Amino acid sequence: MIGRLEVAPELRPNPNLTVREQRRSLPQTPVIERPMRVAFWGGVFPPSYETFIFNQVRGLVERGCDMGIIAQKRGKPGNILTAEELRYFADRIWYRPQLPLGRARRLWGALKLVAKYGFHSPRKVSTAIGRFSKTPQLGTVGCLYALIPFLQAGRFDIIHCQYGPLGTIATELRRRGLIEGKIVTTFRGYDLSTVIQTNPDCYQTLFQHGDLMMPNNVDFQKRLVELGCPAEKIVVQREGINCAQFRFQPRQLRPGQKPRFLTASRLTEKKGIVYVLESLSQVARRVGPVEYRIVGDGPLRDELMARAQEMPPEVDVCFVGWKGPEEVAIEMAEAHVLIQASVKASSGNEEGIPNVLKEAMACGMPVIGTYHAGIPELIQDRVSGYLVPERDVDALADCISSLIESAGSWHDMGIAGREKIEAEYDMDKLNDQLCHQYANLLDPK
Repeated sequence: MIGRLEVAPELRPNPNLTVREQRRSLPQTPVIERPMRVAFWGGVFPPSYETFIFNQVRGLVERGCDMGIIAQKRGKPGNILTAEELRYFADRIWYRPQLPLGRARRLWGALKLVAKYGFHSPRKVSTAIGRFSKTPQLGTVGCLYALIPFLQAGRFDIIHCQYGPLGTIATELRRRGLIEGKIVTTFRGYDLSTVIQTNPDCYQTLFQHGDLMMPNNVDFQKRLVELGCPAEKIVVQREGINCAQFRFQPRQLRPGQKPRFLTASRLTEKKGIVYVLESLSQVARRVGPVEYRIVGDGPLRDELMARAQEMPPEVDVCFVGWKGPEEVAIEMAEAHVLIQASVKASSGNEEGIPNVLKEAMACGMPVIGTYHAGIPELIQDRVSGYLVPERDVDALADCISSLIESAGSWHDMGIAGREKIEAEYDMDKLNDQLCHQYANLLDPK
């Protein structure tokens, strides 16, 4: 149930011990006398993708946190949130006013915000507009626009910013005395690639004044240290999946059956789908007909479909379109191997560890990934799947061909993948860890 606090067995009181003895038995557990009030500050709500973020929100609610959402834009209800969750967040979501295009319109919008909120919070509003911001992410009057949701929501114990740029804004707001609470910032990919290309020093204020940086893999942890973040402010917080939702199903290739490969992602450059298409042309010439199903949508859809039209007839390519989690699970159940050929985009954009790889491994699928960001932390080459260099079509074709020719190894690969996910990417374990990190920030003792 939403909002219900479930106490782990090891934290439940032992009736055979005194209160003092019970406390001594849990020396590493911070004591919080009231529910932590936590805000997730992100992009779009309700979300249409990035289920891994809401998995954390859902887990914190289940652990008794008083959750709120600060969002940049209003999304459309999809199938990520249940009706009960939508009701829970009905009065726990606050949106930043939309920034108008053009300096004059933004200034006019700021005047209207001053008129609306200046009487109720005169000190904060005057501070927000008292000096024009020099923070690139805020712009001239962006400080006032960013402040409004917090005026509506009130104080939080923890403000968890999703991606580095929002952490920078939150730090600036707190430096001006406009918000309170500990500032936690998660880094997931583009914020450690695209964002820093033009300004490698853009996070120095965040590193100095933020409370905790949470990269979602070890590779990003190293990058943060290289950029100047104190190591003691960094904790790797992986993003997990609900293993119970993914039924383990060993893969096998029946005689005469065409191997079916699957990619489920947004159709963008960094997903590397074009290289999969090129490699499958080679595979078909070597080992015979194959199927390739592409689940998702995005800006490269037309370009990729045009390329698919040029494929040899032995490669059956199907663009399935965008699908919800349940429909993706069906696609996984009917496929043999998942391919995620991630690359660093021409814009510099990278990703961390795609959740779809974790889901496929939990289902027992062999997977193929690239030596990209945190993916090698997930896939053990030739144990739970294969790893290839980015954009290496020949190496990718070799891996795919090898998998088809050694279909008897799929079962063992599937078991190894499932064990990896259960051990390191189980959502419940990781949400316990996240809640504990919050508590340590509030009560370091």
